[in-house]
Amino acid sequence: MWRFVWACIFMYATAVYLCSLYHFGVSAPLIDLSRQGEDLAGEFKVIGYSDYQCTQVCRSIAQIKSLRTGESYRLKWYSPLIKPQLRYGEIWYLQGHYAFPQGFKNSGVANPQWRYSSSGLFGDLKSKGNCCYRIKEAQGFAAFKNSLRQLILEQTPEHVRGIVLALVLGDKSALIAPVRESFADFGLSHMLAVSGMHIGIAAGLGYFIAGLVWRFFTYFSFAHSLNTSRFVLEFLCCGLIALTYALLTGFSPSAQRALIMLFVMMGSRIMYGETKWFLAYQVAFVAVICMSPFAGADAGFWLSFIAVGLLILLNANQIGIDDGWNKVKALVKSQLLLTAGLFFLTVRWQGALSLLSIPLNLVLVPLLGICIMPAIFISLIFIFIGFEWPYHWVVNQLEQATLGLMYLSSLKPLTFQLPTSSLFLLLCAGLVLMFARASLRALLLPYSVLAVVWYLLVPQLSRPVLGEFDVHVMDAGQGTSVVIQTRNNSVLYDTGPSWGHDFSVLEYNLQHYFRLKGIDTFDLVVVSHEDSDHAGGLSFLLQQHMVSELITSFPFSALVSTSANTKASLCGLRRSWWLDGVLFELLPSYSSQSSNDRSCILKVSNQSVSVLLPGDIGVEVERYWVSHAPDFLEADILIAPHHGSKTSSSTGFINKIDPELVVFTASLPSRFNHPHPDVVGRYLVRGVKIYQTGDSGVLRISSEERRTKHIFLD
Repeated sequence: MWRFVWACIFMYATAVYLCSLYHFGVSAPLIDLSRQGEDLAGEFKVIGYSDYQCTQVCRSIAQIKSLRTGESYRLKWYSPLIKPQLRYGEIWYLQGHYAFPQGFKNSGVANPQWRYSSSGLFGDLKSKGNCCYRIKEAQGFAAFKNSLRQLILEQTPEHVRGIVLALVLGDKSALIAPVRESFADFGLSHMLAVSGMHIGIAAGLGYFIAGLVWRFFTYFSFAHSLNTSRFVLEFLCCGLIALTYALLTGFSPSAQRALIMLFVMMGSRIMYGETKWFLAYQVAFVAVICMSPFAGADAGFWLSFIAVGLLILLNANQIGIDDGWNKVKALVKSQLLLTAGLFFLTVRWQGALSLLSIPLNLVLVPLLGICIMPAIFISLIFIFIGFEWPYHWVVNQLEQATLGLMYLSSLKPLTFQLPTSSLFLLLCAGLVLMFARASLRALLLPYSVLAVVWYLLVPQLSRPVLGEFDVHVMDAGQGTSVVIQTRNNSVLYDTGPSWGHDFSVLEYNLQHYFRLKGIDTFDLVVVSHEDSDHAGGLSFLLQQHMVSELITSFPFSALVSTSANTKASLCGLRRSWWLDGVLFELLPSYSSQSSNDRSCILKVSNQSVSVLLPGDIGVEVERYWVSHAPDFLEADILIAPHHGSKTSSSTGFINKIDPELVVFTASLPSRFNHPHPDVVGRYLVRGVKIYQTGDSGVLRISSEERRTKHIFLD
């Protein structure tokens, strides 16, 4: 009876949750959009670091208590002034303004507001100038964490510094981009995020200690008096060590989920004398949903519960195996099937994955629990008692392994991409093969295989036909990036913005969209000019993607040195060429001291539709080309020059183009007030349909369909 009740609750919670995710307004997130720009002042406690650290801003996670209202919020704190001085547990006074997270509305990346809500974050806090100072130093456990973090930073080589911090303190801020990408390419990122696996390793240590204590009691004949408390002893040891590790690593949402699942399963063992796996699984799912209603906005939530569910299903008939060798075989089989079972889901969330991820996970996941984490913690203990060489030896071995992984990743072996359209049928086929009866499975097996193979071919069949093209205007914030796809070719116009040398929108956002669309190679990349909001992702693009040809308006020798196979040239002459029956035309750079006015101007057209991409040209250049190339400017669709600034989109320019639709590549709200109201008014007077990427998200324009289609992924 109770199993049936829990099953109903489980199904109900799942259904309600999926509906709330599908209909964005069913359950409002923590983000309060009405408070955008509101001034905040109060005490601010640093409770963590962001996963990504930039050279120009400080990103930390902290708890602020407003002195005016008394309310408390968990926010990301942005400040360009005090990055070196931040420490866990410190309390600061500061003044700033509230900003809700905008992110980028491109398919393949979770909605930032839901991602913040799933982490318990209220939004962003941007501090004002020097209006901040430290009130109180870190004390107690926080001070210990700071000392440990500083020790790791000083004693660890750069390549593995971020790995050790992630495993020991749950701090991924020191991970360098090449290491992060290497782990992602092979589906190993879960090893660096404190989750069920790491909590399980800590609990396993507690179980081992409980076993030693129990043997001690047995040896001295005390066990008979504790017979009914053995499970309680295991629960206390496992729970205490797992909880301590979770607190040490920042008590992240993934760690909280793992702790809930651990306590529920251990509690069922105390209550029933054995672990009721399915019942505990359902209770844990409902408990997590009740405690964190927006947890499912995080892909890790689904991967965690699916992984545990697969383990329960796969090992249901193996519970109770006592033979040591059979236990080893069962563990290897479970790890292999688990890695294979999560492969396609990982590809779906990540966009691409190497087939080598299966053997690498099979080897490295057990190695992490058996060798790597214990060795790191034990060697750190040796440092505290005055012996540094064990830690140096451990991190040196880890560094060699990491460098090997980075080299293997640079070869991009056996990379597999799964189109979005394939996912649903692939999952259906997998469910049929997993749960159907033997006779039905034998009947449906060939059809399932054929269905999977067919849908894997969908990207090839769904590309534009010869003579047609698709234009994808990306949401790159205050920057531009546009993908043009023909039947067999992919062209990129501008690479989006970057901040400093270690953060570009293309690396952390746009490339996920490219992967979902099956784009790994660009036949042509046109970078209009060298400003960071247009060329910010170029360096990363040339390092991580095959680029056959590069056209820019600025010297490029230093940029293309990483790609010997890239043909590079300047847009110095007017030229035109055909790709799959689609005409591409390029105007030469205008002679000017302004990089904006030197922008390469690209036009893409066929017999029915034309699209004009003018970069960041201003009124002077607009007037010049209206006089010298009036036929070139006529277009149906216009990517507004200079994001819609008041120094562009003159009346004569708009009249000559006579567009049906204009797209402003600008964030919403824009710190530069783009598009300017006067510019918008000039387009509206002519009846031009207006879109802004910060509002609409990525915009797909199909010449074949002669219509626009918005693509959202919330």
